[in-house]
Amino acid sequence: MEARGRNLQPDIIRPGVWNRRSSTKRRFFVTPEELEQELERPISDTEREEVLSLVRWFTNRYPSPEARLAYVRRAYGRWAPAIGREERKLESRSGQSANNG
Repeated sequence: MEARGRNLQPDIIRPGVWNRRSSTKRRFFVTPEELEQELERPISDTEREEVLSLVRWFTNRYPSPEARLAYVRRAYGRWAPAIGREERKLESRSGQSANNG
């Protein structure tokens, strides 16, 4: 799958992506086709300005490369355990269905 100059492999698609467009804030799985469709759609002016606003906030909040790296290390420390739990949950579900089939 090739989009915007990046080679995207389906194995990078992880479950648990927050559906920002849903008012329920439920989790959903992104299929390779849905990912490709989103990557190929044009970015709206509103979306572009929202992203640029977030970049401005982040670079003002963390002005130096050292501060940004320190933030990323702290954030990764918070996210990694949750990502691991989700992956283990999925692995156990797929193992159960394989054993029941």
